[in-house]
Amino acid sequence: MRFLAATMALLLPGLAHAGGDDAVRAAMEAAARRALPDSVVSLELHGLSTRGNVDVPEGAVLRVRADGDEDWLGRVAAEIDVSVDGRSVGTLTALAEIAAYVEVPVTQGIINRGDVVRPGDLGLAQRDVASLPRGVLMSDDQLIGRQVKRDLGLNQFLRESDLEERMDARRNQPVMLVIASGSLRVTAPGLLKRDAQVGDLVEALALDSKTTVYGVLTSPETVELVGALPMAATNLGSTP
Repeated sequence: MRFLAATMALLLPGLAHAGGDDAVRAAMEAAARRALPDSVVSLELHGLSTRGNVDVPEGAVLRVRADGDEDWLGRVAAEIDVSVDGRSVGTLTALAEIAAYVEVPVTQGIINRGDVVRPGDLGLAQRDVASLPRGVLMSDDQLIGRQVKRDLGLNQFLRESDLEERMDARRNQPVMLVIASGSLRVTAPGLLKRDAQVGDLVEALALDSKTTVYGVLTSPETVELVGALPMAATNLGSTP
């Protein structure tokens, strides 16, 4: 194996053999932290064992060998070179089970089916990466403002399948109805008649004329009407 630039070099004082185990643990944890992404907030290392007839004396330098393609999760084996004052005293093999934890948005209380997720509905909890089911949403931005499909209890994470498709505007939301031709622009207040995403062809109620009009949702607050200007303006209750 070759040494990476990120290879750990630890100077660790006062080590008998038990202290040597502590040094190996510290070297393994440090190497894992360097290799894993920033989203990992904590590590646990279990079942550490070593192979090789090498003691780790006071002042030893421990270098963890790595090729760069190790995932540093689950059962991990690593070769560790031990040297003192620049002189190699041997190589040992360390084996350990490494668990990595990430922060995941979870519910802070009950969210009923049909409710929209609000910022106060969510908190953060640490979860073992290995135990996270496929499809868990990792960011509040993926959740806030979306409607849930089922009842959710306390401390539950959410998947895409738990949520309705994200909508940019909701049924009965106030919008500005707009029709323009050249420099002429006519606007009127309206209400959406169904949930929609930007770019959808939508129905809206023109409040001044109580007429249903059709247009494209160009922003969450704006519908640009389709059709000839005079007819569309009349439907809005306006005169061009």
